[in-house]
Amino acid sequence: MTDTILRDLPDVLTKAENLPSLPTVAVEILHLARDEDSSLDDIARVLAMDPALSAKLLKLSNSSLFNMGQEVTTIQRATMVLGLKTVTLMSLSFSLAGSLPGRGKEGHFSYLEYWRRSLTAAVSGRMIAGRVGNCDGDEAFLCGLLGHLGRLAIQRCIPDDYAEVLAQNAWPTLSQEEEHLGFNSADVGAALMAEWNLPDRLSKSIAFAPRPTELAASEDVQTRTLVEVMHVAGLVEAFLFQEEKGARLKDLHETCKDYYDMEPGEVEAFLMELEGDIYEAAQVLQ
Repeated sequence: MTDTILRDLPDVLTKAENLPSLPTVAVEILHLARDEDSSLDDIARVLAMDPALSAKLLKLSNSSLFNMGQEVTTIQRATMVLGLKTVTLMSLSFSLAGSLPGRGKEGHFSYLEYWRRSLTAAVSGRMIAGRVGNCDGDEAFLCGLLGHLGRLAIQRCIPDDYAEVLAQNAWPTLSQEEEHLGFNSADVGAALMAEWNLPDRLSKSIAFAPRPTELAASEDVQTRTLVEVMHVAGLVEAFLFQEEKGARLKDLHETCKDYYDMEPGEVEAFLMELEGDIYEAAQVLQ
């Protein structure tokens, strides 16, 4: 792996007909977000075209995740309260989540575990970003929610090939994917983000969160901070979902101490607080 992310999808995936794609509303919101002349009213107008997405944003505005202190009852008010960047990032998160399977299994691939892990990483990332103070929590949420998108893309495009990997490990490591497929899900997810013209920082966080030491030393502070935050979110996810809990907790303690000078007691308190926020985010995303 070099210090640049994989920019092109593997040939076997580019020829597939069922790669995940951005929903229409998400594409329009991205377009407006890049237009300097667009306004919050323009965003609200597009969101109104998708009642389900609007309802989720309203619910989010009134959740403890944002804790605005006042009830938000209209999408126009929600865009004002949340702001353009948050509305854009959360709309992407919710519209993508709504366009992908939520439950069931395909062979060894469990969509329920996929979303449980993704949501845990998203909420963890947002909470850690809030503690760090110099990282955008909404970017962290989106990165967590889309961090495993490459796994989903591989499953949908080459399920038979991926089944051989999943048969050995239901949640394979990047090295196991590399060994069997010649590429890994983190690079696939990053390449998809790049194809959708999402900010480079988000693509790199997807690629390097599982392996932060491989990020180029020349990267800007914002990118490095987001990668570190999502790396810690990944350790939280691993502790909650994988075996060898003692070793996973030790990794989490050591990394939090190294990155943020957090003591074990602070980490334990964070984990206790996490459960309620994950549940609430799950309710918002249905």
